Amino acid sequence: MSRILITLLLIALVATIAITPFLARLGSTKRLVEWTQPAGISYVKRPVTLAILEDVAWVDVFKLYPQYTLVISDGSYRYVREFGFNETPSQGYLKKCHVEWTPEGVQLAEPNGERLFVPTKIIVQRIGNN
Repeated sequence: MSRILITLLLIALVATIAITPFLARLGSTKRLVEWTQPAGISYVKRPVTLAILEDVAWVDVFKLYPQYTLVISDGSYRYVREFGFNETPSQGYLKKCHVEWTPEGVQLAEPNGERLFVPTKIIVQRIGNN
């Protein structure tokens, strides 16, 4: 009887270890804010947007906070970068962020003074020029 119990416990342990990483990635993604390139700027042939997404896992044993992703996309292809805030951003904070589109690239400026610049060359490499 004890051998059967130990075997069942080992099977349950192995199943838990095998399924936990899969469950940790399940969750929801929310588009928190999005900016569209102005008409005078063109990196690729299609309109490009810069968005900040929030990924919240249903079961995540390693992270206590949501993960944020900065996405520059033309709707098909995209440049993706994990993006962190020093605090959990509110909608008010995100609306105070400023995006500057120039021929050299796109820059996201946070209200606290932090800036992230993505050069045009990188955008074209990731999205494509078609």
